Amino acid sequence: MRSPQCTRSPLIARYCASLRGPTKKGDVALVHDTVRANVYRSLPIVHFTERSQMRLARPILLLAVLFASIAAASSIPDYPFVFVRGYAEQKLPPDIATCTLTLHAIDSDPATAQRLVDQRFAGLLQVLSKNHIAQQDIDASTINKSVVTNENSRNEPLKVRGYDVSRGVTFKVLHLADWPVIAHYLLAAKNVDDLTVKYGRSDRDARESDLIAKAAEDAKKRATRLATSFGRRLGAATAISQSSFESLGGAFGLSTDLMRAPEFVDINQPRADALLVPSAIKITGSVNAIFKLE
Repeated sequence: MRSPQCTRSPLIARYCASLRGPTKKGDVALVHDTVRANVYRSLPIVHFTERSQMRLARPILLLAVLFASIAAASSIPDYPFVFVRGYAEQKLPPDIATCTLTLHAIDSDPATAQRLVDQRFAGLLQVLSKNHIAQQDIDASTINKSVVTNENSRNEPLKVRGYDVSRGVTFKVLHLADWPVIAHYLLAAKNVDDLTVKYGRSDRDARESDLIAKAAEDAKKRATRLATSFGRRLGAATAISQSSFESLGGAFGLSTDLMRAPEFVDINQPRADALLVPSAIKITGSVNAIFKLE
């Protein structure tokens, strides 16, 4: 039967086993006494050794976690590379427009406010219909109603000052020849707020596809010039994006405001100028790419 002291830890058990040897039946008590004495004398050393192992294990564990985190994070490619942005633009006269406005009325009587908005909407629909604006090109589904109260800045009881009714309207003008009559009506109309117009092209998708192809060629030319300037040869593209590399560049240390891809430009002017059709609008395309250097 093993001595209880020999089961305190695996390390002590191994030490106890090393003390045991071939014994006779009558020598068991003597051996147990010897083991017990030696174990107790060794306990301070054993405990000190275990604490030391734990202290050594902690920094080793922290280093292992650190290296694992570094390995899991995105790192700079392990090959020479060049990062470029290609760009292309084209200026063309617009041939379509999208108009957004709000019909708005406030009155002490909610029914009167609603009636005003409905009348203005009916008049607008009549003008749009006469100028070839199809019903499917009109969206007026957003209606907001709210109660106007005093500001209550002096801790006075709340009082209802009126009722606010508004309706958002968006419509597309597919033939700009119809726009002058509509614009004239909107300038003279009452209860019209937040009027904005965005001019565009009906063939914008095709134009953008062409510009993206040109931007890709521009990126490749820029990368080739850079590689040649440093005596290197341009390899294959390893990363391509039409949007910016802000997240990828952050991991690579490449992200800056200068590298942010420009958005496609739309004209969105204040009401005084928004109804004037511009002579041209600018459509842009950009491509960000990483090329391997050979």
